[in-house]
Amino acid sequence: MKYAEKMTEKFLKDGIILPEEVDIIRYGLDTLGNNVLGFLLVLVIGGAFGHLRDSFIFWCLIFPLRKYSGGFHAETKERCSYISVGILIISYIIFFKLEWKVRELVAVTLFCSSVIFLLVPVDSINKPLDSLEYRVYQKRAKLVLVTEIMLFGMALYVKCKKVLIIIAMCFFIISISLFTGKLKYERKKHL
Repeated sequence: MKYAEKMTEKFLKDGIILPEEVDIIRYGLDTLGNNVLGFLLVLVIGGAFGHLRDSFIFWCLIFPLRKYSGGFHAETKERCSYISVGILIISYIIFFKLEWKVRELVAVTLFCSSVIFLLVPVDSINKPLDSLEYRVYQKRAKLVLVTEIMLFGMALYVKCKKVLIIIAMCFFIISISLFTGKLKYERKKHL
């Protein structure tokens, strides 16, 4: 993002950072900007569907799982944003506009969490993981996954269908991302 470059240049000019810190600061600001943009997109789309609070809960669940699981990576940040918006809109329609029975949400969650458990983490052509990174990301992704499955179990126990829907939607999006990311990575790796 352009703002990350401008902010980094300003920090350097003002003596806040050293020249050898420029790349890491630029990367950090770019990452922060992308995370804030993603958060705002989730809130705006959730609000448009009348689920602003639910979208906040959704973000809290999907962000740590997506961070460690990897998955589909678009060629450009703009394409990533468009695909993300499309997937979110489709997911909100599927999970909040259709009527789901609890047993159906359990089935979707079990299937998608199994896919996630089997595939995490998925490499990217742009940033393949070395063996240590792979083990660390796999361990963290599975820890987040198990924690969220336990949350699903508690929501099931207290009959909080809204949380069941949100978790099922989160796992649905992550499992699709992992599956498509794995296919894309394997195809490009063999080219």
